[in-house]
Amino acid sequence: MNLKQQLAAITLKFKTASDQKEWAELEKLDADLKVSVERFVALAKSEEDKKQLAHFLERIQVVYRLVTANAEKHREEIAKELTQLSKEQKAVASYQNSGKF
Repeated sequence: MNLKQQLAAITLKFKTASDQKEWAELEKLDADLKVSVERFVALAKSEEDKKQLAHFLERIQVVYRLVTANAEKHREEIAKELTQLSKEQKAVASYQNSGKF
């Protein structure tokens, strides 16, 4: 598998894990990516390889932004659910306490 194919495969794995909200997989991919980038930098000898690597780094930066946005959205959804749950619990507690009088 050449550099371009390897980079495309990594990008696809990131997108898939992000879409499926596989946070543990994203963490693993992030660590793998760091190792891969170091290897790719060392292997990029020709100008064409360096251009492909630069293009990949730009693309993966976009992927990271999308993953971050997805994670923030997911965090906001969880916060809303927890807020709603808290309100419901307070309402139940209030109802239960009102019957004690």
